[in-house]
This record gives sequence, structure tokens and C-alpha cells, in this order.
Amino acid sequence: MDLGAGTNFNTLDFFLSSNEGFLVLSPSPTSIENAFRFIKAAHLRKLKQILKRHAVNAILKEIDNNFEGGMITFTDLIEILRKHDPDECKSSQNIFNGFHFRLILNQFSKHTDVTLGSKIEKVCNKHFYAKFQFLGNVSYDSRVEDSILSRKAYISKYPYTATATELQNIARKIAENGQDRVLLSSEML
Repeated sequence: MDLGAGTNFNTLDFFLSSNEGFLVLSPSPTSIENAFRFIKAAHLRKLKQILKRHAVNAILKEIDNNFEGGMITFTDLIEILRKHDPDECKSSQNIFNGFHFRLILNQFSKHTDVTLGSKIEKVCNKHFYAKFQFLGNVSYDSRVEDSILSRKAYISKYPYTATATELQNIARKIAENGQDRVLLSSEML
């Protein structure tokens, strides 16, 4: 489901209803910042859903006392939850570890650092309690607009372009990941 941009509650709730999400972003600083904002908002939204089951007033009081006027991080919230309910904290971390975020850089240009996607993946895996996987770059191609206007799939109309190959490689990774999860699920039976 293409949810579009933004961090409103409906978008976040739809995104969180799945254990796996794809974030498509461009290599521009604004797009990368918005992706980080979305990831943080999704984590905080899920954490708020978990906190509703607890003595929220005690937790909120501790947050107010310890972070007055300062920026609170997701890790800070997890630590506060750990202090109040270690078992729920472990359960929450398992919930977040079950999330799989796939990252795709769209409209990639030759002037962009080719390791940008891997760098974003590394930062996300370091700072969030979820699994992030960079799937690949999709190069900018002005023929995409032509494909849209002619109502023909880009890969069908321009199958031998670098962009088509990149899309096929990303699709292959997605299919392989899905096959791995099917195999894991059947092994558990």
C-alpha cells in the first residue's frame, strides 16, 4: 500500500499494521531527514501504544523530570520503560526487532555517493530497535515520465536501461527475502 509522505496517525498506524515496510526516498538531505523523522515517529507511535497498558503517569513524570527542555530519544524512552517494567521492555524490544524496514533510494544520480544507502542503513540499525535493509538505488531516468504518460510499465518499455536492471535487482531481493521468511515459517511448524 502506498501511504505517501507524512507522519499523521493514520499513515503511521497503517504502516505499523505490517511487520515490514518499504521506505522510498531520494538522496536529497530533505528526503533523508523526512525518512528519519518517519522512522522515529513510527517507533514512538508503537511505544505509545505499548505504554498505554502501564502506569503512564509515573513514566511521563519521570520523562518530565529527566528531560525538561531537552530532546528525548527513543533509546531514552526504552530505558525508562526498562526501569518501570523490565519484562514489558524486553517484550517491546522483541516487537521492534520484528519490524523490517526496507530502504530504496529513488532518483539516484551519478553525482550521489554510491554508498549513501548503506550508510543510511547502518545509522538506522545503530539507532533504532528494528531491522533495516538497503535494497538498492534506482537511477534517475527522464523516460519514467514518458512511460507514465504512455501508460506502459517502465520495465516493459525500456527493459535494457540501467534503471530497469536496478528495479529488477531490487525486486529479486524482495522476492528472496519473502522466500526466506516462508522457509523460516515452514521450518517452525
